Amino acid sequence: MENSKALIVLDNKVVATSKIDQAIWLIQQAKSELTTLWNTYGMVTVTDAETKVKAEQGIMAYRKAKASWDAQRKEWGAPLDAAKKAMDGAIREPVRTATAEEERLLAEINSFVAEVERKERERQAAAQRQADEANRLLREKAEAERLAAEKAGKVYVEQGIPEVVVRTEEAKPIPKAEGIGYVRRWLYRVDKLDDVPAAYTKTIIDDDKVTGAIKAATVTKPGELSTCGLSIPGITIYKEDRPRVG
Repeated sequence: MENSKALIVLDNKVVATSKIDQAIWLIQQAKSELTTLWNTYGMVTVTDAETKVKAEQGIMAYRKAKASWDAQRKEWGAPLDAAKKAMDGAIREPVRTATAEEERLLAEINSFVAEVERKERERQAAAQRQADEANRLLREKAEAERLAAEKAGKVYVEQGIPEVVVRTEEAKPIPKAEGIGYVRRWLYRVDKLDDVPAAYTKTIIDDDKVTGAIKAATVTKPGELSTCGLSIPGITIYKEDRPRVG
């Protein structure tokens, strides 16, 4: 097959002189960039707010790299048929690796955020229990005073019981990497199939029914992530925040 020549200059440096050389150069660049990304984000695990931001930066970096590789593939590969075939085959592995890393980092982020939210729910519940206990003691005290007054033959005057309300510190916002944004989708997992209403099942979970119910119950306000208040017995409905494309 004829090897058509194409002279490519990048930053005044000759990069490739043939179709195949172009493909090889792009592949080498992608692998080099992927190695740099791996060295920066490959060992990231989300354990606190700082590492969450790091993971978000990693997601954006992997996406930027993939977009750059794909843009170069399209720009350089279109007029170079032989090189385009070589690039399409060879670039799959870097893209596959970057995508897998993006999903890993996203899973780390969601796991971390879920744990932060769980701890906040526990903190709120503990505060509520304290308030409930304080209110119980106040009621018992008032009842004891009433009984003591009756026993002494005195008229008991109801003073009113002050209500102890929950007052907790506002939860600290979880920081985000600059430039990253999220869209929210609501998913579900089956906790106990026997508890799931028949309307949501076939012989197995009716995915269309459940996802349709989730979609119908999801509310989105401009500028905010969506909310979903749906509750289905036997199923946990949970959120997954994914970075927006672009």
